[in-house]
Amino acid sequence: MKPSYILTSIFFFFFPLFDFGQNVITIDTLANGNIHIVTNGYECVIFSINNDSYHVGPSETKWMPTVEEVISCDNIIQNYINKKERKKAIVLGNSPVIHENYNKYVRQYMGYVNKRGKKILAVKFIWKDEVEKHEEFQWLNQRVDVIGGGTYFWQIEVNLRCKKCFNFNSD
Repeated sequence: MKPSYILTSIFFFFFPLFDFGQNVITIDTLANGNIHIVTNGYECVIFSINNDSYHVGPSETKWMPTVEEVISCDNIIQNYINKKERKKAIVLGNSPVIHENYNKYVRQYMGYVNKRGKKILAVKFIWKDEVEKHEEFQWLNQRVDVIGGGTYFWQIEVNLRCKKCFNFNSD
């Protein structure tokens, strides 16, 4: 077998391991060090460890994930949200049904390492139409916190090592 065929075979064998389900269209580093990502399905920002709009506990440290870790995290969250037993808990009043509108949210990713040394991603989901209506949100630069927004604004945390979601909460 020729070396080029071997290389091609290896590429196509391993490629599915790295197919995260979203094609990244653009990645931009903003002036404040945050990373803005646009995929074919959604838009998000990874907060820099120097971003002052989010804080961690005294026994935790900030950590900035890679683009690959964020895309993997998003897939973990989507699987969690799509589980049948979660659907009923996520439908609240006239607010959007999260699992049916998953890609209509922009996301903010804030990483930290907990006191046990586990990498955690705290993720805020903000309804894209709300971001466009409210200039004060400045979601690419500062953490957006809303009280009483139903499922237009929700958050979740993910332990990347064990691929588990926790602390799901809709505002």
